[in-house]
Amino acid sequence: MRKSANFFIPKEPAFAMQLNGTSLKLIQLAERGGQIHIQAYAHVALPKDVMNDDAIIDASNLAQFIETSVQAPEFGKVTTRKVAITLPESKSFVRIIQIPLMAESEVENAILFEAESYVPMPMDQVYFDWRILQTGTENMSVLLVASPKETVDSYLSVLESANLEVVAIEVESQSLCRTLIPEDSTETALLIDLDSFKTNLIMVEKGNLQFSSSIPIAGNTFTDTIAQALGITKSQAEAIKIKVGINNTPEYPNIRTILEPVLKNLTEEIRNVIRFHYDHSDQPIDKIVLSGGNARDKSLADYLTAEFKDMPQVKFELGNPWQNIRNMAPDLPLAEAESLHFAATIGLAIRLL
Repeated sequence: MRKSANFFIPKEPAFAMQLNGTSLKLIQLAERGGQIHIQAYAHVALPKDVMNDDAIIDASNLAQFIETSVQAPEFGKVTTRKVAITLPESKSFVRIIQIPLMAESEVENAILFEAESYVPMPMDQVYFDWRILQTGTENMSVLLVASPKETVDSYLSVLESANLEVVAIEVESQSLCRTLIPEDSTETALLIDLDSFKTNLIMVEKGNLQFSSSIPIAGNTFTDTIAQALGITKSQAEAIKIKVGINNTPEYPNIRTILEPVLKNLTEEIRNVIRFHYDHSDQPIDKIVLSGGNARDKSLADYLTAEFKDMPQVKFELGNPWQNIRNMAPDLPLAEAESLHFAATIGLAIRLL
């Protein structure tokens, strides 16, 4: 049995993959001529009933689907069988913990002892890993990452069945932090990644991940609300959402009213995370960064700016997943808005360069 999942292992040539319960995203970056190019990418909906709430329920069909998607991506060609994967935030635990200053040989036992107070599962049921972030005169700050063995093993098994070799595992919040936070940042930021059926809320201080949470308010919530209110299909509602966002238009004059309850719930969840942050830190929040496919419409950032007018110092902005690649080739085959879909996958791919 593995003692821990390899959340912090050396880089290897590989491509990055994210399974989020409704879709598969993969991206491979490669260096050519002194520039970083997109070697391959894919973003495809999963077959029905192979996953449910980030859990694998039909491993055989999912493995076959993954293998086919890798062999024939939307763009380019995947040139390696080695893959790095993100683990869903909803199935993971990420937290900064403090331990007394001690010799590095003693750290692991101390972390295991401390982790029992933080991880909401028995330690014999999780894989965990850790990394020392900062050493002070009396204490050490340690990033602790843990995920249920059942979840990790199921992901590894299905990827092995797809004839892939898993070389790295990373929780989504780690990948998002790498791509959405500028290198050498000294700011405190809240990352909000709005996916299809969940939203990840990730607090970062001075470039270091502090904690994360996952809520079930996300893109599908908006789509379902529009479909129910207008008496239309989900696919029709999705098309309207993409077209107008959360804005009232002459064609759809009541979209904002329809979505107001969902927007208020999202706002309150964000406030809960902000309150938790200020209960545990005196660092003021400088900005809130939006990513994920459902953040593409700038109107959401405008809405949240108005909702948080009591925090005028906080800037709301759309994330830039490419900002930390200085030598990125200019001819990106991914549109800027589409790149927000790939924020976590890009962050993992950057690690593999």
